Parts: sequence; structure tokens; C-alpha cells
Amino acid sequence: MLKVLGLGDNTVDVYLDQGQGFPGGNAVNVSVFCSRQNAEAAYMGVFGSDSLGERLIDSLNKEAVDTSLCQVMEGPNAWACVQHCDGDRHFLGSDPGVCKQLSLSTEQIKHLADYDLVHTSSYSGMDTYLKSIRENCTTLSYDLSDDWADEQFRNVCSQVDLVFLSANDRTEEECRALAERCSQCGAEHIVITRSNQGALAYVAGEFYWQEVIQTEVKDTMGAGDGFIAAYLIAWSSAQPTQVCLAQGAEYADLVCRQQGAFGYGFSIADDFHDALKAKFQSVPTGFTNPTEENDDEI
Repeated sequence: MLKVLGLGDNTVDVYLDQGQGFPGGNAVNVSVFCSRQNAEAAYMGVFGSDSLGERLIDSLNKEAVDTSLCQVMEGPNAWACVQHCDGDRHFLGSDPGVCKQLSLSTEQIKHLADYDLVHTSSYSGMDTYLKSIRENCTTLSYDLSDDWADEQFRNVCSQVDLVFLSANDRTEEECRALAERCSQCGAEHIVITRSNQGALAYVAGEFYWQEVIQTEVKDTMGAGDGFIAAYLIAWSSAQPTQVCLAQGAEYADLVCRQQGAFGYGFSIADDFHDALKAKFQSVPTGFTNPTEENDDEI
């Protein structure tokens, strides 16, 4: 059985308009979705000591994701605030809480060799460990998403086996150029998702394309992470690149049919909800402040 470890970020996605929270975070989501596809999945990260952290741990345990490598640290769990408008979601701001305080010991890094595949992301705070992680794991996957600095881009592409990127607003020509740039920086297997424009992969100098699957969307939260998980499962079983893309698209379609990344919605506390409304209701829809996570805690 394939052994997968999600390393780094976790969060609670707070739907401001609904007063609900949902477990999430790229590394968490990929772990859960791999577990649902019959992999032996684990997650390593830091949870807050509050009720949000407890919710996350409980949801992972229910999904048979091993959390024995995790830490619970005194302080707030990470959260991201989301507002919906005409069926689409807009991130208003976030707070990393204790999430990025994961510190890897030499022993923990060596333990990564126990897994067939380790997946992390640009939101995980693991970049300073990336070289050591790569030297001690069998396969390393990384999600750069759509937000990166040039130095980070070069470092990641030179260290990982598979790199995933999001490029919803880029043209096909721009996506080709982006994939080729990843390759020039050292990445050998590049996958770019483009929301409703499908996805592409660039492997050994060849491009592969996947059209989006038309579906009735309930919530797009976590769809990209579902794509990554299914792609990795297929890739790990030596499936052709075109099959990996197709399975990624099919699983993303399934994720879009449920609320939250992988469910387990809960009502957030009234005082927390009120504080978020006071903080974000005046923010224009669609605005995301990348420095929000450094603001004062709520």
C-alpha cells in the first residue's frame, strides 16, 4: 500500500457568510484525499490548542489519517476567512496561528524515509528544510499554488520531484512558458491547473492537456488539492501522464460536489464570528490581503 505524508500547513476555512468552519489546508487535504483513495496516509504539522485545532485533529482521525507525528502547541490554530458571492469564493484574510511553527528535528527528517511520497506546499513554512527533506525522502511533491517569490520558485523547482502550480488567469502561451521555466530551474515533472480551463503537464519536454470536467459545483474549496492527491496516486502506480491528469480532474469533480474541502462543517463560536464580521465585512469582495496573517489575533 502506498504510504503518503502531508507535511506542513493546516487551517480552518471559515465561511463568513454562513458562520461555518471546515477543516482544510493543502497538506491536510492531500492527506485526506489520498486516504480516501486507499493510500496509507499521515499528516505532520502543528495544531493550536483551541477548539479549531481540536476540530482538525478529530476530522483527520475520522478519515484514518495518522496524526501521531503532529504537535499541539499553546495558541490559536490557523484560519482563513472566506466570503461567497454568486457561488464563487473570495479569500478575505487569514491568520497562521501556530501552524508555521513546525520545527523538524534531524530524527524527524530521517523518519520521512518511511513514506513513499511526501507532499508539502508554499503555505507550509518548510522551505528552509527543503534540501534536507529531499535528501531523506523517496519522492517529494510541492504545491507552489499561484503565489511565489522568484527565489522560492527556483529553489523549489531545483529540489522536488513533482511541482504543482495554479495559473487560473494565465493564457495557454503563458502556461507553456511557466512550465518550461520550471523545467529550466530543474523540475522534471510539472503540473499546472487552470480552474475551468483544465490542466496541463510538462514531462520530458512534452506537453499533455486535460479539459475540465463539467459538473454541478456546490463548493470549489479543496478541488485543486483533490486533483493533486489523485494525480499523485496515479503517478505513484506508474500510470501514463494523460491518465494521471484525467484521474486528477475526475477527483476534483467529486470534491466540487460537497461543502468544504472534505466536509465536517461546524458552526463557529458567536464571538469569533462577530469579530470576523467586524474585521472583514467592510473589505471589498474579492480582496485578499497577503499580509493579513501578520495582523493582530482575533
